[in-house]
Amino acid sequence: MRISIGLVAVLGLLAGGCGNASADDSATSSGATSAAEAAQEEVYKPAPLRGPDLSGLFDAKEDHVLAPLTMDARMLLNYSYKSNDNQTALVSAGPREVPTTDITVTPRIIAPQGDDGLWKVRLDFEGQWEGLQVLGLGADTSPVSFDLKPDITKMYFAEPVTVVAKKLADLGIDVNPDGSPKVLRKLPGKGYPAKGSDTFDWHGQVSMVREDEGKTAFIFREGFFNDGEY
Repeated sequence: MRISIGLVAVLGLLAGGCGNASADDSATSSGATSAAEAAQEEVYKPAPLRGPDLSGLFDAKEDHVLAPLTMDARMLLNYSYKSNDNQTALVSAGPREVPTTDITVTPRIIAPQGDDGLWKVRLDFEGQWEGLQVLGLGADTSPVSFDLKPDITKMYFAEPVTVVAKKLADLGIDVNPDGSPKVLRKLPGKGYPAKGSDTFDWHGQVSMVREDEGKTAFIFREGFFNDGEY
């Protein structure tokens, strides 16, 4: 008889516990659903696009390693600056017309601010391309020709890294969909025909999408690098 009462008591406790657990589970489930709904509501919503259509300046099908920059875009950037006479600094080449638009842009030149010794050239202009808000072009480079510093080309956007990287990858640009560094080509640094090149693992090209100066930048880096350092 004592055993039967004990069993009944245990079963009663278990039943009560299950009932409480069921209520808790229901509350938890409801909370999880609410959190999921809230997360969906917080999905990135792009702002209205500004500026002219830049489809004549950028083309995802451009047959060049620097796609989507067309020849016009590359020339706009490359001829917007030059080295001074003794190759110690970069200087602006003056106002430039942005091809296929009525925009005129004056290059900004920023002296090296870190240990990399790279000068920064920035062309700040706005326009629309493939549903993305373009914020301009940039180059990080050295005034000295044929040294060990890399040449870095940048295309700036307003959208987050995840949005830009996936969009570029979907368009066929040679970049990882998450924006992480992707080594496109490389040759051993040792034996590369440049003095001091044997201090690096590789010489080659790397693409990535990163935050840069408060914007999102599609980055194409060409030059010497070590494994994991881009």
